[in-house]
Amino acid sequence: MEEKLISTKMIKSATVIFALLFCSIGWSIPSEFQAIYNAQLKQVDGQVMMTLKKEQDNLYSYEIITRPSGFWRVIIDGSIWEKSIFNLKNGVIRSKTYELTDTIRSKPRQSSATFDWDNLLLSGNYKDRKFKLPLNNHVIDRVALQMAIIVNNQQGNNSSEYYILDRDK
Repeated sequence: MEEKLISTKMIKSATVIFALLFCSIGWSIPSEFQAIYNAQLKQVDGQVMMTLKKEQDNLYSYEIITRPSGFWRVIIDGSIWEKSIFNLKNGVIRSKTYELTDTIRSKPRQSSATFDWDNLLLSGNYKDRKFKLPLNNHVIDRVALQMAIIVNNQQGNNSSEYYILDRDK
């Protein structure tokens, strides 16, 4: 009788562990992809290319490149390139680094940010200014925001609060 009770407990424990593992699979980043979209902004045709890649050590990179297309490519030279490196920890997207290179404007600009979660510090540069800001659990860069929304929806969490790094604020 005692063996049957232990066996039943082991089966129940194995079932719970399997269920937790199976459920947590649904709380993951979408698989790697590359997508190209045509867009129009104020009568200017453009293309947006998005690429998600799995990197080492449970890190992901998400890159977005925006370029003019068609006739506008002759008139407007340059692109907007953004890249976020992030991870998924306990069902939450955490930005690690963010980079921006904008060569479409008459005066090109670059920006970068590093999210130091151990010391709760967000540091980087925007244009010619360096910045250091306190970091809380809800801060994310604007590229990783899309993945955070996807993960939250998978978890059934349709209302979340985000603080988005914008320039140096």
